[in-house]
Parts: sequence; C-alpha cells; structure tokens
Amino acid sequence: MSARLRTRPIAGLLVLVVIALVLVGIAFAAYHGSDQTPPSSCAAAATLLRRTVTDADTARQDAAATGKASLAPLQSDATRLTNQMQNEQSSDLAYDERMLPVTDAITQAAADEGTPKIATDLDQVTAALSAVASYCGV
Repeated sequence: MSARLRTRPIAGLLVLVVIALVLVGIAFAAYHGSDQTPPSSCAAAATLLRRTVTDADTARQDAAATGKASLAPLQSDATRLTNQMQNEQSSDLAYDERMLPVTDAITQAAADEGTPKIATDLDQVTAALSAVASYCGV
C-alpha cells in the first residue's frame, strides 16, 4: 500500500512536468516564429515598393546613358511612401527605420537633379530600396 501512495504523487508530478514542457514549447515556438513573417506595413507597401524599384532602375539607366534622369516618378513614389508610413494604423518602427533612408535618398537625388552627383544619389536610393525589399521579401 505504501508503494501505491508513492506512485500517485510521482504520477501527478510527471503530469505537471509534461504540461510545463508543452507550455514552454508553445512559448518558444511563438517567440521564434514572431520574427519570421513580414510586418503588415510591408504587405501594404509591396506594390508601391516594386514600382519604386522599377522607377529607380529607370532613373539610374537614364543617368548612366545621358547624365540626366527624370525624377518625377521617384518623387511621386517617395510622397506615396511617406503618406503610407504616416497613415499606418499602428506604427511599425522596424519598417519605418528601413523606409526613411529611401525617402531621404530620393529627396537628396531630387535636390541634386541635373548635377554630376545624381548617379551617386541614385545608387543610394537603390541601396536603401534593396534593404527595404530584402526586409519585406519583395
């Protein structure tokens, strides 16, 4: 009879340990998976990001071929990207930190339009866009 009394507490303890391990596993899976999906800001901006990449490539090609580039499409993209960031339902700081260098680089390129610095500025735009596109999986 005393052996039977000893097994019940051990069995109860074993059940508690298993439940604790399951909870730890769930918490670990939730934590580990939390950084695997792109934030909603990326999903909302995916089409605009693709268009901005295309516009930046076109401007770079024009600058390489003629020394001049039409930045109107890029400036329009920068305005839309800024509006998208400002109108987010909830702030996505990681996305914003990656997007701000894009809009800053486009603003700098617009300021240097028609100067020899435009090619370097467009390289900066492309590098910043590459970082955002990589982050968002675009």
